[in-house]
Amino acid sequence: MRRKKPVDSSGDSVNAAAGRGQRNRRRIPLKDKFDALSALWIIASIEREPRIAIADVQYRLNLADDSLLRELVSERGELFALGCETHDLARWRADVKVSRPHPAWLKRREDDGEDVGRVLESVSEGDIVRSVFRQGAGQERSPTELLEWGLRHIEALRTASREERENRRALRIGFWAPAVSAAVAIAAMLLTAYIQHTASDVQLQQAHYETEFTLRQQALVGFTSALLEARECALAGDSAGLAKARLRVPTSAEAIAVFFDAEAGRQLVSEAETFSRACLEICGREAGAGADSQTGTAQLIEQERQLEATAMRETFGEWPARQGRN
Repeated sequence: MRRKKPVDSSGDSVNAAAGRGQRNRRRIPLKDKFDALSALWIIASIEREPRIAIADVQYRLNLADDSLLRELVSERGELFALGCETHDLARWRADVKVSRPHPAWLKRREDDGEDVGRVLESVSEGDIVRSVFRQGAGQERSPTELLEWGLRHIEALRTASREERENRRALRIGFWAPAVSAAVAIAAMLLTAYIQHTASDVQLQQAHYETEFTLRQQALVGFTSALLEARECALAGDSAGLAKARLRVPTSAEAIAVFFDAEAGRQLVSEAETFSRACLEICGREAGAGADSQTGTAQLIEQERQLEATAMRETFGEWPARQGRN
């Protein structure tokens, strides 16, 4: 049976409503679909909740609609699964509704005057995506090794796609070049020289782009894993482990801040240091006060979430556009 597109209170689809929430936000000019695939893999791997609304990812990447995301999920079944069970969807709606603060995409809809409950009800089973390695609700985040494996896999797909395009182009050129050279030898030589020059220039630009993209990925993975390690040590009361993790937090923050604007970079480093101190306080409190720290724990988790969101947005948000202006 063909799945009907969910409809919101205004009669528009969830995707159309999410698109309205994109106004006044600059659309991210992704270099190719593998950029979006990498971002989706990172989100699906490190998000605390394994079930993620496609509208959430669409909002984070400033996409005009969700067609690209659905295409990627459909094509890459080894990485993602689309849909969830009805009872899982009901649990997800309940969890998101009581969360504070609400996710950014939902907060934007709420600010536009929409009812949170009706927005969540408009999200159907087919509007939920997750990593295939995180099966059920409450699944832990993917380990760093799995996250890095997925990024390497996506880079391999990018390389294979580029080589396939180059092979098709070479076949087309190889088919016509002999006929042209037989009739006009000089013209064929000039054409071949021009094509070789153009191909070399394109490959050089592509190599430069992919090198920087890899550096950004590695910096983001290092930063988020440092935050996770510090938070887990703090909540476990592992003061020795926390001491090591606290050294990684500011260092990894400074490593990723080099890709930000100067002011945004300083702000991230400052917030990371605040998070590190909060971990130290929680660790002492956990060791001395048992379970009497739920508020502090919730605040620590929210700090980690905000830092991750900032790092994702600033690292990949408008980078291709800024690179083009440079």
